[in-house]
Amino acid sequence: MEIGSRVPTIDMEAAQKVIRQQLVLLLHAHSCQQKEHADECTLPYCMRTKEMLDHIRSCVEGDDCIWDHCLASQQIIAHWKHCSQKKRCSICGPIFVSQITNALNAFSPKSS
Repeated sequence: MEIGSRVPTIDMEAAQKVIRQQLVLLLHAHSCQQKEHADECTLPYCMRTKEMLDHIRSCVEGDDCIWDHCLASQQIIAHWKHCSQKKRCSICGPIFVSQITNALNAFSPKSS
């Protein structure tokens, strides 16, 4: 058996997809918190993610935090906030383009 054969391979596309899904949920929960009826959202995991966002604002535990996904969520949020290549980034790009498209569609004239 070779030494490197025990190292698990990482499917980068699958990992990026999971990160993008988490980012979409974090962005939704953040915008949902701002709405008047935020406690009525029926999106799965939205309420838990809102609780996570509240927790993150004061968390100083880092790697020792006992909240599921706290550190990963902090890292994902930091990446989104500071990504300088949002259009080309493999994580941010699809979400950024989708947000722009949705915003443009919201302001385009409706056909009757």
